[in-house]
Amino acid sequence: IYPLIHIKGLGPYDNIKKLLNGNIDFTIIQEYILLDSILRKSRFKHKYNNIRIITPLYKEKICLIINPNSKIKSWQDLRGKKVCFGKNDSGSRYIAIEMLKLINISINDICIYNNSSYHYKTIAKLLNNQLDAICVVTSHPDKLLKKIFSIKLLSIIGTKGIPDNIFKARFPTSQSSNINLADYNFPSLNRQIKTFSFNCILITLNTQNFKTIYNLINTIFSNTLYIRNNIKYEENKKVLEEFPVSS
Repeated sequence: IYPLIHIKGLGPYDNIKKLLNGNIDFTIIQEYILLDSILRKSRFKHKYNNIRIITPLYKEKICLIINPNSKIKSWQDLRGKKVCFGKNDSGSRYIAIEMLKLINISINDICIYNNSSYHYKTIAKLLNNQLDAICVVTSHPDKLLKKIFSIKLLSIIGTKGIPDNIFKARFPTSQSSNINLADYNFPSLNRQIKTFSFNCILITLNTQNFKTIYNLINTIFSNTLYIRNNIKYEENKKVLEEFPVSS
């Protein structure tokens, strides 16, 4: 087993910064942010050509968790609403803002609550009708979302309101996907919520020692079956079903 020291990150920008500055050797980053960093899109001022892609590890899907009283049916209904997209440097906020641009909605058109979508204060505001929606980019099924849905019957949408062709043109590596409401014991005639997913990718610098990369990858893949068979929560086991079991 290859030994690792886990360092808590503050979001994808912080992760890339730490990697480039030599503070960390590896990091995991959302595919759409990685591509934008390489192509110098959006907030990225420089092309990061010295990043080495190692392997995708898992998928995350986009969804909006909605207070039914808000009458939000799609992303195009967010004007004038109070919404949490996550913290300033989070991956969920990054993609939410980029998605709004696709349908000509400015951040000035929305009252944004600046906090983590998973923070207990954010969840409390949503449950107490002080927030209209929160954007969550996560693997499914998600343990916290399951707990939230057990407390209050909320609504959930994927990327509804944003045309697929426009979304794919902006995010070419995205994959059409679904969120299975059966995983959340959700009472709905439509059991599959249409959305898009992205890979979360393990990256390093192109100067990283190949033997170090191999040792890490060997540890990850050789232990996948053990982790899958001994994992505590069923939700996490389902997330790992798409995880490759050998290199």
